[in-house]
Amino acid sequence: MKEMYDRKEVKLLTNMGGVKSKLSISALLLLISNGMGYILNQKYFSIKYSFYSYEDITFGNLDNPNLFARIGDKITGTFHVLGYSYGVPVFSLEGIKNVLIVLVVIIFIYCCCNIIKNCKDYSSIQLNAVIFVISSILFNLFIFILTDNFVARYFVPVIIWIIIVFAAYLNRKAELLWEKIVKLGIGVVLAFYMFIACMHTVQWVETIKANDHRMEAIAFLKGNNYSFGYSTYWNGNIVTALTNEEVELANILSPETMDYYMWNTNKEYYVEGYHSRKCFIILTSDEVEQYAECPVILGGNIVY
Repeated sequence: MKEMYDRKEVKLLTNMGGVKSKLSISALLLLISNGMGYILNQKYFSIKYSFYSYEDITFGNLDNPNLFARIGDKITGTFHVLGYSYGVPVFSLEGIKNVLIVLVVIIFIYCCCNIIKNCKDYSSIQLNAVIFVISSILFNLFIFILTDNFVARYFVPVIIWIIIVFAAYLNRKAELLWEKIVKLGIGVVLAFYMFIACMHTVQWVETIKANDHRMEAIAFLKGNNYSFGYSTYWNGNIVTALTNEEVELANILSPETMDYYMWNTNKEYYVEGYHSRKCFIILTSDEVEQYAECPVILGGNIVY
């Protein structure tokens, strides 16, 4: 009997050592990946393109807006990241999706609490993954609340990992009947949410042709060998992306001042002498009407 016990103990200790070894290797690989990402971000992309880097993040004024307003704004932003829409009918596809989003948030909180409560039923890898997700969400919320560098979409790379928490919870074997019913209900809600979200995305893509009006202008620019020009932010970056940089647009704040707005663009666009061929400025109809008396419009020729 003692020999059998010793064998089991050795096997248990051996398995534990294997788990620790795998976790150590995973942590090392993550550390190396993060280091490479930091180097690429700071030493290449931040030099070539204009965007926020770690050095640009500063603590905000907690009086304006106040701390509670900041927390509310981040919670609202999280719901928007998950697909929440405001001003939509309750009994509609988007309305149903909103209800499901609220349920998904409640389910996430429940799953986290359940996993922590029953941590002995989960493997070390599962627990480490869940702790990583929870820690990432709390850390990023802390940063976003205390700084002025938050836009809802910035939270996407963090929120996407909540699927790990759902997977860990659903993978645990349920012993009691009520646990099985709860797990089945959670699975149905999550599946229904994914289905409705996908349906809404497909419906949006099919009914709202967001860039059709731009494609005609892009075809004209390419056909007439216009490859560099100026535009306001929401035209400039989109046209540059849609043409895969065949047509390059530098951003301006407005046609009135022609001041550069370098956000999310290649810094080379703003270097004198970068482009020496014919140049253009592309504006929306509303912008042309608003800035009709500006020199850049009065002195230019409308070609499209």
